[in-house]
Amino acid sequence: MKRLLPVLILLLLLLSACFPQAAPTPSADVLATSVVQTLTALPSQTEIIRLVTPVVYTPTAGLPTLTSQAPIPTNTPPAVPTQVIIPPTPVPYVPPVVYPTAIPAWSPTYADQFIHYYYQRINARDYTTTWSLLTDAFKAAVNSEVSGGYAGYVNFWNTVQRVDIYNVTITSWDGYYATVVVNMVYNYMNGFVNSSSQTFHLFYNSVRGTWMFDSAAAAPLPTAIPTPVSVPSYPADFIYYYFNNINLRNYTLTWSLLSASFIANNNPPAEGGYTGYVNYWNSVSRVDVTYITVTSNSGGYAEVAVGLVFNYVSGPVTSGNPHYHLVYNYGIGNWQFYSP
Repeated sequence: MKRLLPVLILLLLLLSACFPQAAPTPSADVLATSVVQTLTALPSQTEIIRLVTPVVYTPTAGLPTLTSQAPIPTNTPPAVPTQVIIPPTPVPYVPPVVYPTAIPAWSPTYADQFIHYYYQRINARDYTTTWSLLTDAFKAAVNSEVSGGYAGYVNFWNTVQRVDIYNVTITSWDGYYATVVVNMVYNYMNGFVNSSSQTFHLFYNSVRGTWMFDSAAAAPLPTAIPTPVSVPSYPADFIYYYFNNINLRNYTLTWSLLSASFIANNNPPAEGGYTGYVNYWNSVSRVDVTYITVTSNSGGYAEVAVGLVFNYVSGPVTSGNPHYHLVYNYGIGNWQFYSP
């Protein structure tokens, strides 16, 4: 037993060397100091709250926004600049354009067209040109120095408001000579109208390339103003007479050629009466009569179909084909427009 005791002691020493000794139990001061150091090493309460606070997501942006950090840019598209609405520029009203009736380019190299060309220049007061279109023989027979020559020629044509040519027929043509029959109307400045059918003889001047009035004409041109001893006897002449005086602004005369029934239906006082009538015709620079067809004429009553071209002061040109009723007024000795 005594021999086992040393062995047991030796074994205990060996075992104690194999196991570390327990740390000594710290005192109360040491424990307090350790607790303080541990607490100061941990996050503060505010930081703990921040860390445990859940991240708030912006539903519309789809990205988290930390309350303690700068906001993270979102995918919201950039704002579109406000569109500046410019009111449309007002477009001025432009009335429909009515193009004037083209003036035919009459050629003096053709006998029939030469008549139109000559009187077109007469209506334009181009007397220098028209005088040059008379042969010397014609001037000697019709416009000699005794009858005033060129001055007398100009004076006569200045008494004519215009000449209207309605038909030209070539009755003979033989090389440099031609004969034409012309249906024409002279509208005089004094309001008188003279319609006639005249025969002219023409000579072709090959040097100038134009026809000319020649001396063989029996009565080529009137040399004096017809005296209006009476008013037009025929319905067609009355139409020429009326519109020629319209062109001359003789409204007192033309108003007297409207019957009471025509005035009531076309120019009543409610629509201005005579004043409205004058105002309308003053807006028309000229009326051209293109044709007249007498459809009936008996017992002081007549009906006529008329072709008219209205040339307005403002520029437009319109045409019409009215049908007129006429009655012969024995009190004034003239025809009148009337409404049946």
